[in-house]
Amino acid sequence: MLLFAYAIEVLKKEWHILSRGVHSTLELKRMSDTVWERAYGDDLQNRPATVTTVARNRRVEFVPVLLDKRSAQKPKLNVGDEPTEVSFSLGDIVSDVKLFLSGTNHLLLVDSRTTFMMVFAYVLIFLYSLELPIYALLIGAVFSVRVHDATFNPQPVTLFLIAFAVVPFIFIFIRGISEGLLATAAQNITAFFRIRLLDYRQSRANTENPAPIASQIVARNEQVCSVMITLYQLKLPLLCYSSLTLLICIIIGFVYSWEITLTAIGFGILYIFLKWLLSLVVHRSYVLPTQTDSLQVKTLSNHSFLAADFAAFQCSQYVLLAICYALAVFLVLTNARGIDDIFWAILAMLSGFRVLLFYPEIIMEALSSCFWALDVFSSMLPPSFLSRNNE
Repeated sequence: MLLFAYAIEVLKKEWHILSRGVHSTLELKRMSDTVWERAYGDDLQNRPATVTTVARNRRVEFVPVLLDKRSAQKPKLNVGDEPTEVSFSLGDIVSDVKLFLSGTNHLLLVDSRTTFMMVFAYVLIFLYSLELPIYALLIGAVFSVRVHDATFNPQPVTLFLIAFAVVPFIFIFIRGISEGLLATAAQNITAFFRIRLLDYRQSRANTENPAPIASQIVARNEQVCSVMITLYQLKLPLLCYSSLTLLICIIIGFVYSWEITLTAIGFGILYIFLKWLLSLVVHRSYVLPTQTDSLQVKTLSNHSFLAADFAAFQCSQYVLLAICYALAVFLVLTNARGIDDIFWAILAMLSGFRVLLFYPEIIMEALSSCFWALDVFSSMLPPSFLSRNNE
């Protein structure tokens, strides 16, 4: 009954996502037609077929431009602006990585207890990143027992079912401890940032000719400090967990069947590429010539993209299963692999595929928060770290 109720709840949630996406798409289409009609009327010849001025700069918007002692304000992109070329050289990337590592190292050296909590929390993250691979191995073990045990001895199956009942509670306990340690460490790090912010504000106030952008730096960094909690408490641990889980699943897949593993990896890369194209199509389709209802347009386009992404996500799982099962039949018929190895490899790839689907979003969110961290580091860290970073 509980599983039935859970299935009904999931179906209701999925239907809500799809219906909201359909209504959002229709509303966006209506708004787009209305705005273009007001702008161009019936002059269809002068009406542009596509709008690319803002879409080409879309990647610039999610990368915060550093606001430190050398920059006055973050440039704003408005609809209708001319495209600007923004380049990121390898030297800039290396310099930013060195600055982020130096800043994080400086934070960990401030308080030994915070360092211990961070290190121990990431050790626990490595432990509970084994959750999905262990589930896959347990299911494969039950399948292997049922296939090879003609007399059906219930004892091994009972032991595996007990393991299924106990293992989730163990991982929940480990995850709870890890999240508690990360929350405490993130609060300590944020407190250090705020102390450095007060020191920086005082040093700028005591100068005879304070920089005209000092107030802007302080005001913005007060907002940036709040981002540090999510960076060290949520986004970096989630990135670490997803990376380890994906790596372990790929290793397990290569152990049992490299054919299935390479096929699943190729399909996952293809899906990510198609998902990226889908996001471009959805977001570029509703770029309007004015800023009218810009927030509403953004919200509706996000709903539309979520619905399309959800439908693609559901279909991709069945497509991957069909491809893996077809390849599995070929490998078994040619005696290239045993049925146990095939099943274990498929389970490992399905577990890794669930992580791979959201991996690009996790990386982009973590990188965005890291840019905000660089903003704080470049403004408030000691000059020795900044000079060492520029060497």
